[in-house]
Amino acid sequence: MRPTANTHVVKRSPGVLSLTVTDSATPRKARRKPGNVKVFDTHYSDYRRRIKRPSGWKSVGEVEVPKGLRYQVRYVDLAGAQKYESFEKRTDAEARATTLVTELSTGSHIDRRRSETTVGDVATAWKNSLVSKSENTQANYTSMLNNHVLPDWRNREVGSITHGDVAAWVAVLVGKKKSDGAPALSAASVHKAWIVFSGVLDFAVDDGLIRANPAAKVSLPKIVATGDVYLTHAEVDRLARSADYLHSLRANLTRAARDRNAEKMLERDGEGLPIVPNAPASVDGLLIRFASYSGLRVGELSALQVRDVDLDKRLIHVRRANAEVGGRLVPGLPKGDKIRQLDLFPHLVDDMSEHMRGKAPGDPVFTSATGAPLRRGNLNKRVIGPAAELAEIEDVSAHTLRHTFASLCASAGVRIEIVSRWMGHASVAITQRVYVGLFDEDLSASAGLVSAALASARNG
Repeated sequence: MRPTANTHVVKRSPGVLSLTVTDSATPRKARRKPGNVKVFDTHYSDYRRRIKRPSGWKSVGEVEVPKGLRYQVRYVDLAGAQKYESFEKRTDAEARATTLVTELSTGSHIDRRRSETTVGDVATAWKNSLVSKSENTQANYTSMLNNHVLPDWRNREVGSITHGDVAAWVAVLVGKKKSDGAPALSAASVHKAWIVFSGVLDFAVDDGLIRANPAAKVSLPKIVATGDVYLTHAEVDRLARSADYLHSLRANLTRAARDRNAEKMLERDGEGLPIVPNAPASVDGLLIRFASYSGLRVGELSALQVRDVDLDKRLIHVRRANAEVGGRLVPGLPKGDKIRQLDLFPHLVDDMSEHMRGKAPGDPVFTSATGAPLRRGNLNKRVIGPAAELAEIEDVSAHTLRHTFASLCASAGVRIEIVSRWMGHASVAITQRVYVGLFDEDLSASAGLVSAALASARNG
């Protein structure tokens, strides 16, 4: 055992027993200096080294030529550990030594053994690091990882992946086709697959497995607007009144009578549109109006509580959202953790006040017919789908109402910055990309204001 400070050491000599007190610790051997790099030719040995062979220790002149690659680069890494790399040619060894000197001096050195870690192993560690993400986000990332990333990269060493490799992979994803010749993945799905793979590689960078992310700056396919359906004010009204009418049938008639009434040919107005019979206001109709004039996502509507709707200040507080994960609803924060508030439009105040009367602050504002939390599938099948069919409005879903909110705001001249904040987008750029073309009139009007100011200055 190495003596330490104030250690009592007993020394024995013939006929004498002495006790010595050591006041200081024995100096430890100095650590190797990081950055020390040398090239050795293993076919030769200097006078300071002898090689042990099965027959025992031999002199320098009797050293047998060792097997394996001839030239060895020995260096001390940043942790002070001695490392070795072998090469067949001296030029390769010297080139590697030069690189190592630079890497070690700048602190950018990556151990080759660590860079041999497979993408599959890194992906497992990356998934474990997503604990702060919502369950919905984790489920989406895992699905994309298992379906589009790991099948191509699972056994690949992270240190062997190049920028060109990732670019080629993206091209393959873009080129995949279904049996009918249609693209297997949309441009948006390719973006999501790249985001997940890039996240895995970023984790590898942070963990010291690779120096830089090879997925960075890879060109991705352009996401083209898909021609989403936007309802007009009149269509929102017709859709909501259709929901009111169907709700009154469900409340007052048997199923058979309800079906007969719903199938009756409705009268049509001068434009050929169906005239929906008047019916008492219902929660279904209010839900359609509220969603169309608030832009909330279905998960946000599902989690909206009475306390979140401030009728006095006419504000809606979006503090939480329910996400469907594996068939169950998981409460969490809104998308992107963006808690926000938006204005409650005045024409909704009285109806919302009447609807929420008698409810406790923690009660949900909207539920299913059985009182259960709203779900996208149930909302589309029970409320929006039948109402859209009766109103003869095609391709309408719950998400259509969110798109409609953006469209109605744009047509009313609301600035894109405000719409973006109301909708909970991460940036105005996302609003502009998703709703490309909707705010062109706003931009044109802004250009007109500048021209008008210039004309005023000239005339002034």
